Amino acid sequence: MQNLTMLTDLYQLTMLSGYYRHGIKGKKACFYMFFREADDLSYAVMAGNEQLKTYLENLRFTEDDIAYLRSLGLFKEDFLSYLSHFCFEGDIFLAPEGTFLFPGEPIVRVESPLAQAQFIETTLLNILGHQILIATKANRV
Repeated sequence: MQNLTMLTDLYQLTMLSGYYRHGIKGKKACFYMFFREADDLSYAVMAGNEQLKTYLENLRFTEDDIAYLRSLGLFKEDFLSYLSHFCFEGDIFLAPEGTFLFPGEPIVRVESPLAQAQFIETTLLNILGHQILIATKANRV
């Protein structure tokens, strides 16, 4: 399985670094994902649960990832060492695959240490957003 750990943006990594430096990386966090109402989007269809599960199970920074991040000159060695042992240890509650979703309704709830919740945000939004878009369009066709 392809490792998608680096499918993120630099913002998430700099936030992790800040949490690490200020000693709050393990503080409990919770966030919800939902979609807003749009003119032509009165519902959506949940999809992407398996892809998200696979991403989380394979979330690891490889030696090449750490070497690349080191080359940026933005992160201290103790933080890079922390990343070399990084994995997701939180809980995710998802609407079941195929469920009809409505604006403002929670689709996903993430409960985890702050650094982990922050880091998975971009990829979670990309994976689920893309899969939900495809499933919703297929349902409408």
